[in-house]
Amino acid sequence: MKNIIFKKVLIALDYNPTAQKVAEVGYSIANALGADCLLVHILSTPIIYTSVNYDPIMGFSGFEALENYQLNAELLSKSANKYLDKVKKHLGDSNVETIVKDGEFDDQIMETSFIIMPI
Repeated sequence: MKNIIFKKVLIALDYNPTAQKVAEVGYSIANALGADCLLVHILSTPIIYTSVNYDPIMGFSGFEALENYQLNAELLSKSANKYLDKVKKHLGDSNVETIVKDGEFDDQIMETSFIIMPI
């Protein structure tokens, strides 16, 4: 039987309050495997970010896009990067990598996983 060695664990996060647990458990799994950790957030349809029902997560206090009532790709990307930086700080590991991608959730997660683990 061949051993499988994981070099990197990809953790896809949204702004749902359960994202904190997902990040913590995913990070723990990466550590247990001796693997690096990559946090990814996928920007999708801007209407998703218009909800006023928002709970702060891991020190991330909100969307700049909503605060400014503007929904453009640049502000959403900037907010997503700040969010992932807060998650990284919450995990307490400066070696955690982050990436923000734009597109359909499933397509972008698969594309990112192929980048970190080519077939």
